[in-house]
Amino acid sequence: MSRHTGPSAPMSATDQTAEAGRGFLIITAAKLWFMVGGALITLGLPRIVGVGGYGQFTVINNDLGLFSMVMVTGVTQAVSRAVSRSPTSSGVVIRQSLGLIGALSAALCVLGLIFAPQIAALRGDESLTFAYRAASVILFAYGLYAVYIGALNGKKDFRVQAKFDIGYTTMKATLVLLGAGLGWGMSGVFGGFAAASVLILVACVVTQREQGAAGERYPGLIALGGGIMASQLVFQFVFRQDVMVLQPVATRVLMDLASAGTPVSPEGVLAVTAEVQRLLGNYGLAATIARLPWQATLAITFVIFPMLSEANFAGDRARAGDYVRTAMRYSLLLIATAALVLCALPDAIVSLIGGADFSRAGIALSWLSVAYVAFALFNVQATMLTASGQALAVLIVTCLTAGVAFLAYLTLLPGATDVSELIRRAGIATLLPFTFGLATTTILLTRRFGFPFPLGTVTRVCGIGGLLVFAGRMAPTVEGLAELLGRPLPKVVGVVYVLVLALTLVVVFLGALFATGEFGPEDKARVLRVLRRKPSAAAGERA
Repeated sequence: MSRHTGPSAPMSATDQTAEAGRGFLIITAAKLWFMVGGALITLGLPRIVGVGGYGQFTVINNDLGLFSMVMVTGVTQAVSRAVSRSPTSSGVVIRQSLGLIGALSAALCVLGLIFAPQIAALRGDESLTFAYRAASVILFAYGLYAVYIGALNGKKDFRVQAKFDIGYTTMKATLVLLGAGLGWGMSGVFGGFAAASVLILVACVVTQREQGAAGERYPGLIALGGGIMASQLVFQFVFRQDVMVLQPVATRVLMDLASAGTPVSPEGVLAVTAEVQRLLGNYGLAATIARLPWQATLAITFVIFPMLSEANFAGDRARAGDYVRTAMRYSLLLIATAALVLCALPDAIVSLIGGADFSRAGIALSWLSVAYVAFALFNVQATMLTASGQALAVLIVTCLTAGVAFLAYLTLLPGATDVSELIRRAGIATLLPFTFGLATTTILLTRRFGFPFPLGTVTRVCGIGGLLVFAGRMAPTVEGLAELLGRPLPKVVGVVYVLVLALTLVVVFLGALFATGEFGPEDKARVLRVLRRKPSAAAGERA
């Protein structure tokens, strides 16, 4: 029997909720695997390349991310929005996008290949030239890969999208660690990264090339993509400005401390450079760990964007408002759960992951863990505003946030008197602009859809979470526990102790939310709708 191809009936609100929920579960599975891959790199690289090498990785990856995430997020959202308007036109939109993005990606790649030596020299290490050239190849592959992912997202083909994400994460983690393990330093790390990016692009081209020629070109694709990418460029600048500013400011501060009013010897300059690399390694590890809650929300943004875009095209503001409030409630709960342990046990988490060489990372994590809770919510809300046709407003907000960040870093960092104080001030300076961005996007969403957060949820999360963070900060460290027992603890005992503490905090947090009525029958019914597929739908798929 042939599959029915006629026009489908409009989906009910219940069906839309189930579709969104299933999409969220599928994309969440992919993003969880993405987090596992990132965790493997975070756990493995510091131990393979050392604290100085991880500092180099932090700087190069931060520079790459400023442009690659603009390509990935901007192109994905622009193509997704165009395809969501008319899913049958996906093939036309893909070809239209490949022409535009291919030219831009190729131009950026060529510029990167040519000027890699100068960029490496500007960063203080000409041996990083190959790594920057590999980063240029990554940028090219990312741009084209994002076109295919955007089309899948716009068609709500979350299952295939998730398969590509999982495959890419697996290849990236494997090849990055292999390159580092072979002793090739940053050349091996970013060479492996580039190889994974090219391989996943080839897989996309081969498997997704059969797209229909029917449909119309999206007339405003350049303006839409340009607006989103401009907004993302500023957004990523806000996201990565700390490392960009920290390296030169830290160098100047440490040079001043080393000179004590006299010229610094060549050996002293080398010592300061090495200390800056160690500082960046500590701060970079803390930032990578603190960004986990943000990564946990990527699934929400991938699912909510096409659904809000579709509702916006249909002029259904009530449905869009329901999407916003539901997504923000679950975003807050998800982010708070993911960030709780990081906020409560920063030193223990850093010790568990990085070891003694990264002892100062806990100072940064105590502030960055809170900062990235604000950033994660800010990111979700900015995505919602963009999907609702407010890309210009998002661009203005991100520009203002970038200005606040720049002022915070230039005001707070130069007054540091030692490395620990410099790291602490960098964490505080990162928290301030993220909080500003969250507050501003909350105001914009409130004006359009009403206040996006349920007050009861905010009260429970902040109250219960705050108490547990305080309890975690007061709990004995592994070293403190050893002092209480009067003898050193085996490493495995320390690891188990930290894991038990972390698990206890999460269980108590979720249990308290249940006990105070945060989760009710409506949540249970929503979960069941997500997990249960209607017999008629299943039969239609088998037909």
